[in-house]
Amino acid sequence: MKAFINRSGKIFAVLTVFIVFAMAVIFLSSDISLAASKSKKDSTSKELVLTYDGVSHTYTDVKGDIIFNRKTTALGTLPIVKLDGVLYGPAKELLSDIFGFEYSVDETTGIHTATYPDMDITVTMKAGESTYTVLKAGETTTVTVSKPLRMIANGDSEAILAIPVTKLFKALGYTCSWSKANALYTVTRTEFFDWSIENTDTNVEVNHITRATGTYESSGSMGYIDIRMKGDRQASFDAITVDRTDKLITATIPSSVYLPASNTFNKFGEIVNDFSVTAADSGVVLTFNCFETTEFAYTTSGHEFHIRLMWDYGTETGKETNYSLTIKKPNAVFGLDRVTHQELYDSVKYTKAFKIIIKGDYVSFYKKHPVVINNNKVKKITISLSSAGNTVIKVTTSSLRGYRIEQYENNYVVTLGAPKKIYKNILVMDAGHGDFDNGASHYGYHEKNLNLKMAYTLLKPYFNKPQSDVHIYWTRMNDSFVTLDNRAKFAKKVSADIFISLHMNSASNKSANGTEVYYSTNNNKAKFSGIKSSLMAKMMKNNLVNSMKTVDRGVKSAGFYVIKNNSVPAILIELGFLSGSKDHKMITNTNKQKLASKTIAQVIENIFKVYPTSR
Repeated sequence: MKAFINRSGKIFAVLTVFIVFAMAVIFLSSDISLAASKSKKDSTSKELVLTYDGVSHTYTDVKGDIIFNRKTTALGTLPIVKLDGVLYGPAKELLSDIFGFEYSVDETTGIHTATYPDMDITVTMKAGESTYTVLKAGETTTVTVSKPLRMIANGDSEAILAIPVTKLFKALGYTCSWSKANALYTVTRTEFFDWSIENTDTNVEVNHITRATGTYESSGSMGYIDIRMKGDRQASFDAITVDRTDKLITATIPSSVYLPASNTFNKFGEIVNDFSVTAADSGVVLTFNCFETTEFAYTTSGHEFHIRLMWDYGTETGKETNYSLTIKKPNAVFGLDRVTHQELYDSVKYTKAFKIIIKGDYVSFYKKHPVVINNNKVKKITISLSSAGNTVIKVTTSSLRGYRIEQYENNYVVTLGAPKKIYKNILVMDAGHGDFDNGASHYGYHEKNLNLKMAYTLLKPYFNKPQSDVHIYWTRMNDSFVTLDNRAKFAKKVSADIFISLHMNSASNKSANGTEVYYSTNNNKAKFSGIKSSLMAKMMKNNLVNSMKTVDRGVKSAGFYVIKNNSVPAILIELGFLSGSKDHKMITNTNKQKLASKTIAQVIENIFKVYPTSR
């Protein structure tokens, strides 16, 4: 029988070698989904020769690498091994190289010290002993293990301190588990840092940030990093702005100073590469440099800022969800019937915000379950309670966004995008005049108010609902003044398809009555599906005259600024004469006003039906 001599001088039969090799191949092929790299195969398939307690041992039992906070690392010096029924690992490589402890060895006493300043933790260890000394936040704990700490040499390598891992990691507050099938030891740190300092500054105009904490948690396939900042001025926290550019997330806390001595951290794991706090003219800036584009959510309450960064490990690396906002339902049975919304744009200043309103008081619920943000255009989320007792989620964006609200599983989800990517058809509706510009005034009635009531208040219920294919933007939604130039430009700003302006006519003679609709020959080119301003004017005039039973004054061309200088097909409706003997009664009658708005809505729907935008 042929034989060979291994490093310890022991002789083994070729048959034995064959059996060991075959067992290793079977083990490797069974389940190595998380251990398929070459280094992984090397660490799990080859037998080891371990020297400890003065004796060399051929080791063929289980061995493996480590996953720390979702990041797999192949151990170089010594894999995780099982000796006398206890899992051992290399002390310095685990605590220092992977966990981020400061590590030192006293050559005189043989004591190994590992310190983690960010959580005020110190561990002392010594080969041959069966205890660890753990000093955490000033409190000392002695951890006793069933087998002693050992100096172990792997093959020809120098002996290193190998430690029973499970009890120590649990004493440090880590969660840990061993998978024999995958040959992996999984460790999760739940507390990253706790930095605090006492405030001695009496300046009440400044928000003094006295504490910063970082923790980790996971749920299913999701991992979360929570950062919390404690201060003494809630107003500064309420004014926080959060931005995301690719993999970088920044949060700016105005009128604030950061007091803790520690302000950087780079030992998070797989979600965040590093985190820093810096001072700026605008206040305090928190910067998170993530490994991938990362979702986030944040809340402010009780003199605290809380931001959560999250990553779905169940998806491909770097793959984002399809939703810009994810809002957890307060109750799983709630439907969209409990949700309304309100746009807060402004056609002059282009204010960019909208409100999502959920029936009932769930403000405290959303402080515990913040809205998840996955869109670079979202600048701020605020949660408040309305006077009617409903929960208001205000979303502020960097540019005017279209949005769509749906429900998915136990969440309300919001998709944001440029208006044309969200809405099939877009109209700008212009209520003529406003504020000091009354328009026509007769018998105590002002044209501006009639225009607003019919073009906005009575028209709004027909549109901007989930089932509507038409979305309307209004140049004004209250008694405000908007210049003609801003009215015309607004259509381009929101990527509108058509523009309609509503007015009431006036004449010195009471006998002047009737409906007329204007277009501009300077803006009458065919657009989507062949629609022209003149065609729109004809459709609108015919339907209004038929339904309102007004005098047909025809379709006319004119150089009115809002239709002449528009970027889309545009018309101007003169519904009737506020001064007219017949029209005045008609346009000031509530039922007739409702009929006019309904007719305009039907024409709008028909325009897009006959001349589809193809979106």
